Amino acid sequence: MALLRSDSVSRSRSTTRSVTLTRPPPAVVKPSIKTQQGSAFQGPVKTNTLVNPPATRFVDPNADALLGLKRGDRKVGEDRRLEQLHQDLIQLGYLKSDFPKDQGYGKNFGPLTEVAVRKFQADQGIPQSGTIDERTVAALAGRPVPPPPAVENASELIGLQHGDTASSADDTRLSRLHQNLIDRGYLPESFTRNTGFGKRFGDVTEAAVEKFQRDWGLTPSGKIDEATAAALGSHGTPPALELRGAWAGQSQLGGATAPLVKNADGSLSQTFERGTISKAADGTVTVSDLSGKPVTTQATGTVSTVEAANAFFVNQEGNTEYFQSFNANAKPYGANDCGPTSAVMALSALGLTEHPTAAEAPHAIDAMRDSIFKRNTAKSDTMGMYAVEQGLKAYGADTKTLVVNKATKDGQGLEAIDAALAAGHPVILGGTPSEAWAKQLNKTGDYLDMGASGTGSFGHFVTVLGKTADGKYLLADPLSKQGTIEVSAAQVGTFLKQSGWGEAIEVFPAGTP
Repeated sequence: MALLRSDSVSRSRSTTRSVTLTRPPPAVVKPSIKTQQGSAFQGPVKTNTLVNPPATRFVDPNADALLGLKRGDRKVGEDRRLEQLHQDLIQLGYLKSDFPKDQGYGKNFGPLTEVAVRKFQADQGIPQSGTIDERTVAALAGRPVPPPPAVENASELIGLQHGDTASSADDTRLSRLHQNLIDRGYLPESFTRNTGFGKRFGDVTEAAVEKFQRDWGLTPSGKIDEATAAALGSHGTPPALELRGAWAGQSQLGGATAPLVKNADGSLSQTFERGTISKAADGTVTVSDLSGKPVTTQATGTVSTVEAANAFFVNQEGNTEYFQSFNANAKPYGANDCGPTSAVMALSALGLTEHPTAAEAPHAIDAMRDSIFKRNTAKSDTMGMYAVEQGLKAYGADTKTLVVNKATKDGQGLEAIDAALAAGHPVILGGTPSEAWAKQLNKTGDYLDMGASGTGSFGHFVTVLGKTADGKYLLADPLSKQGTIEVSAAQVGTFLKQSGWGEAIEVFPAGTP
């Protein structure tokens, strides 16, 4: 359930497709985009630069004093390191110039600071830990960034794959692999506390290895072959890191189909499944489709077909076709996780994160819930729209409350939603799905949970990912068994007005004009 207002509790379920409830073929909807850093949504990653970095890069000669600063740190006494860090990020263009007006300026290391640090790290080819580590300090000080650590005797790791476990107490191969993936930013530091650390090669390890392989231009098999072992044993920087974060919509181009190219003039370019990104020596980014036609460098977070929308779809819970496809065999996430799930879909549609794979989806939803509640959550819980907005902002997004007419029966009064979609911005809705589409889907067995009575009268979050050519809304309901559904304007109006307190927010990259 999701608490949509402080005085009313509602169940957090999600929304999908319309009066014509055709099931898209499973082969089309399986996701091909992986999330960053191996295990999905480890923290706010892949965000827009808030302000264009200056042509002559600012360098902090006193950056060494910042070593070790991390999220949660607060000013103590006369310690001015946080103020120094914030000023550096403003000078570099990663925080807005009016950030000093923020109450956190110089006082605490909060989510906005972490987002800015991660973006700086991404642009410098540094693993996005969000912490001011030695490599980040070097970059801030204008010194050569130390190379990433290498695995000693990496050839010994050849053959490791999903399902492997440590063969004996002195078999250190898995612990060396895990530690190196942590050091390189593909696993969170907290993974050392995981019972599988150094003991087994599970889903999270496989996802991290696949991400490492893609960054190095290798076949993402998830297995440690000779080429992967050689990369793990090197001190080089993965080519793909140099373009990561250059364009907020990068994930919409699909996976990389060729290694990054470094040209003689200092420019970078890389070809993806649906286009090419180029970054000139002066930092200018251009994007073109496969035919070479230039496209906007502003992320477009909306789509016009069910198939395209399903590239961002994630189920909330349940053992269904989509649950198996997107969420593997993980346990249900929880009855109140429609808010985090809807947020995950909106962020991946905008390219602020990559879409979680089957193995990564549970962690993606859990991490988003942590961001929403600003603590380490152990289970799903009710929440309001404001809380969801704060979680989105921690990942580099911004939001705008939309005024919609919830009183009409014909679906009129949704112009604000249409305007947001036209701008390429997905919209998260809060309302009640039962009369709008859930009862109909439940009758055909296409809804995950309508409750014992089958009425489905609960508060719920869903994400609108676009509109079809004939004007239907492409609605991603986390409880839909068929993935994205098409719904009419009248159905959206019913969803918003049934409870009397329906809400809508536009989601877009922070810093978007």
